[in-house]
Amino acid sequence: MRFSPRSVQLGSLLALAGCFALAGSGCFVFRDESSPPPGGSSGGSTPPATAPERVVIDADATLQSTAGQGVGVFVEYATGGHWTVFATCDYDVQQGTPQPCAFDVFATPLTTGAAITNPQGTSLLGKDTVETQRDGSVHLSAEVSDDSPGMTFDSTAGDAVELDVYLDSNEDARFIYWVGKGVLHQGAPTDPIDMAPGGA
Repeated sequence: MRFSPRSVQLGSLLALAGCFALAGSGCFVFRDESSPPPGGSSGGSTPPATAPERVVIDADATLQSTAGQGVGVFVEYATGGHWTVFATCDYDVQQGTPQPCAFDVFATPLTTGAAITNPQGTSLLGKDTVETQRDGSVHLSAEVSDDSPGMTFDSTAGDAVELDVYLDSNEDARFIYWVGKGVLHQGAPTDPIDMAPGGA
């Protein structure tokens, strides 16, 4: 893996780091049946919610990953309030029958009265969608295999944004990647996670 403050190359190490909790191939994970899927309810008891932690995301640091190698949701922030989010799945056709990863990512502005604008899908296929919700958040829904779908959107420069990431209908902080304070972060302390731009 090659790392610099402005560019991060994720390769085979990401595949290892991102898949430590996976069994077999694809995106099979042990499901926590008490965690409701987006917009739904499992009917079981819900554990107490953990308040989202706030982290710094470096302005203009970029992430690169090979589609089909490693599970992750990658977050970038560019000076001026431009955000990029994209996903990958460990989808190795050489390892039996590969399974796609179903990702749902919600981005919500944290500043009162702020709005997310200009949401656009990137590399979307099939039923992949990007849509604005009634509460002003933006939702990326994507089935990821050997591709790398994502979304871009704008916020007020310097404003923090909350990201809520679901893998196969379960919140999973382990697969959120970003660069903060010059360090590549592999896994978030909470999901949702609040990201505040640094050096913007």
